[in-house]
Amino acid sequence: MAGREKSFGGRYRLVCVGGTFDQLHKGHETLLRAAASLGKRVVVGLCSDEMAEKEKNYRVQPFEKRRRKLEVFLAKVAGGRFKVVRISDTLGSAKDMEELEAIVVSPQTLRGALMINHARRRRGLQPLDIVVVRLVVDDMGRVLSSTRIRRLLEQNQGKEVTPKPWGEKALK
Repeated sequence: MAGREKSFGGRYRLVCVGGTFDQLHKGHETLLRAAASLGKRVVVGLCSDEMAEKEKNYRVQPFEKRRRKLEVFLAKVAGGRFKVVRISDTLGSAKDMEELEAIVVSPQTLRGALMINHARRRRGLQPLDIVVVRLVVDDMGRVLSSTRIRRLLEQNQGKEVTPKPWGEKALK
């Protein structure tokens, strides 16, 4: 992480995290918990339906359904310290929010954080500290993903099936 001074308790005043958050699973929950533990406040960029359609090779749940599920989970881990915002591109509002101090990502989304920091520098803003959270794997050692969960759902004729995380621990 960059040498930015942190506020009370080693926490950042404002952190962000972003994603599609389709089929909310343990990997997403790990990412969101990390953001909630690092920030006094958390901004969650949630991909619009249009962005999700461009990014994914399958149809995701509608924005409002994803938002509601996200808000229920965030209320448990972050209380009232979060805000969900609609984003329509990889950079989202993180490229412009001067008060942001850090971004929480997975190894899969690190490239997006680097792009955000590049855009922030071009705008004369301080780059964000980048916190990379380890991926969560299932009991077979495969990375949890909404795509895999969706395939399992299709194979199980719509029955809700979520791969069990490997020992409930993140991959080192």
